[in-house]
Amino acid sequence: MAAAGRLYGFRTIGMVRGEESSPLNPTLAQAAADGMTLRYLDRDAYRQKQEPTFQADLLGQTGPAYVLPEGGTNELALRGCAELVPELSAQISFDALCVACGTGGTLGGFLAALSPQQQAVGVAALKNGGFLQEDIKALKTAAGQTVTAPWSVQTQYHFGGYAKFSPELLTFIQQFQQRHGILLDPLYTGKLLYGVLDLLNQDYFAAGSTVVAVHTGGLQAWAGFSARFGQRSAWWPDVIHNQEVK
Repeated sequence: MAAAGRLYGFRTIGMVRGEESSPLNPTLAQAAADGMTLRYLDRDAYRQKQEPTFQADLLGQTGPAYVLPEGGTNELALRGCAELVPELSAQISFDALCVACGTGGTLGGFLAALSPQQQAVGVAALKNGGFLQEDIKALKTAAGQTVTAPWSVQTQYHFGGYAKFSPELLTFIQQFQQRHGILLDPLYTGKLLYGVLDLLNQDYFAAGSTVVAVHTGGLQAWAGFSARFGQRSAWWPDVIHNQEVK
C-alpha cells in the first residue's frame, strides 16, 4: 500500500500494533521510505480496529480515508483475487488451486472463479485457523457470491502459530530452494508448500490431478529475520537453531 501511494501520489497511513521503537524493522522502514505515515496502537485499541465507532474516531483524527482492513480482506479483495484464476487457467489446466491463508481473502476470491470440477485448498498460516472457513463464508455471503467448487482450509501446518516456525520448516525451505530454485518464506509460502506436498503424499488429491500452488510473496520477511537475529549465515537453520519468533 505504501508503494502504491508513492507511485500514484496518494497519502497512506499505517496503523501499527505495538509501541513505537527505533530503529524501525525493515518492513516498516520500507513503508516509511515510501512515504507512509506510521501511527501506533496499543493492543487494547487494536482489538477495536473493526468497530465502527473506533474507525469513525480514527478518521476524525486522520481526515477522509479509505480504510483497508488487516490482511486487505474485503469484498473488493474477492474481486481482485478472482481475476487470478483465469490468468492461471490461460497458462495451465488444473484441478486444484492451493494458497496460504492469513485472513482468507485470497482463497475467498479464488472460489468465486473456480468451476464445480475444480477444488481449492487453503493452508492456514496461524494456529486454530478453523475460524477462517466461517469468515470466508460470511465474506462470500456479504458479497452476494455463490460457491460451487469444493474447498477446505487445512489447519495442521501452522508450525506453532503465525510468524512461528521450526528447524523442520526451515530445512524444508532450504531443500525446496535447492531443488527448484524458488525461495519460500516461513510465514506463508513455506507452510503452504510443506502442506501441499504432505497432502500429495497422503493421496489427498485424486490420482492424475494437476495441482497449482500460488506463491503469494512474503519474501520481505527474510530482511526482518536478518535484522532480528543480527546476521545471516549460510542458511537460516544455522542461525536460528531451535528458536522461534515469538
